[in-house]
Amino acid sequence: MRSLQQSIARRYAQALFEATRDAGQSLDAASRDLAEVTAFLDHVELRRVLEHPGVPFEKKKKVLAAVWSGAPLVMRLVDLLLERRRLSLLPAIERSFIARWNEHRRVEPAEVVCGHPLDAGQERALRAALERASGKEVEMNVRVDPRILGGVLVRMGGRVLDGTVQSRLSSLREHLVKGRLGA
Repeated sequence: MRSLQQSIARRYAQALFEATRDAGQSLDAASRDLAEVTAFLDHVELRRVLEHPGVPFEKKKKVLAAVWSGAPLVMRLVDLLLERRRLSLLPAIERSFIARWNEHRRVEPAEVVCGHPLDAGQERALRAALERASGKEVEMNVRVDPRILGGVLVRMGGRVLDGTVQSRLSSLREHLVKGRLGA
């Protein structure tokens, strides 16, 4: 069932992507609007009203229009989802749209986790290395996690590159244990 919902979400995202591009509208703005409306739907009370079967569609439209407005094509998509009672697909549609948009721009998103903030030089060097490795422009989302003693953990393109001190120490321990057991 989950993959069916993802497939449906991908179709909606592809339709929005193509309609936005064909209309000459900003894909960047559409992406921001999708993120914004998805965040609005995190509000429990708003979601409850919009998903309640007893509230008429026109009333739902007015409630949403009172708290959010975006690009016309994104607004039409949200109205369509409201009408078809598929608003729960919006987060998956947003993820699919962003993936399609990044593919179109030849951009690879990367999540970078480190123990302390990177300075500008470190960030530039890491971005350059990731761009060489991927062959694409890299958009880094850098996050600090104080549990990381040193090094960097990178999630990019479905892969995890673990260059943390903890990972290296674990690898060294495994190597030493195998060496001792093998002798």
